[in-house]
Amino acid sequence: MQKKLLRTSLFGFSKTEVCDYIARVNDEFNSKIDLITAEHTKERNELTAQIAALNEEINKYKQANADIAQALFDAQQYATELKAKADGEYKEAQDELLVLKEAETDKLNTYREKIENVRKEIVSVLSDIDDKLAAETVKTEDLIAEYNSEEGIAV
Repeated sequence: MQKKLLRTSLFGFSKTEVCDYIARVNDEFNSKIDLITAEHTKERNELTAQIAALNEEINKYKQANADIAQALFDAQQYATELKAKADGEYKEAQDELLVLKEAETDKLNTYREKIENVRKEIVSVLSDIDDKLAAETVKTEDLIAEYNSEEGIAV
């Protein structure tokens, strides 16, 4: 606003000049208020748009976060299932190997018993052969001694 000197009349200031001045100041004030209101409305609309865009971005991040959390949960569940399955398969394989080991051990024990029985039979047969050989040796020596005594050969 400008500093203005108002003219004076007989009983004070000129009423028309004062009214014109007040009207002019009022118009300037209203135009400045309208301009500020327009600027604030524009700024408010821009900020509202920014807030909406940021809220939309926040919602996208929240959804991405939820998707990641769900994926992690699913992966954890899948890993647990795989571990349980692998543990089950390991247990089954271990049980199968134990059964095979026991079967092979039984076979080896059976073979060991058969070998032991054959060894005992061989020892028995060899013992019988030794006994028969000893008896035959005695008979042979008796026959040789008898022959020698008949022939008069001194031993």
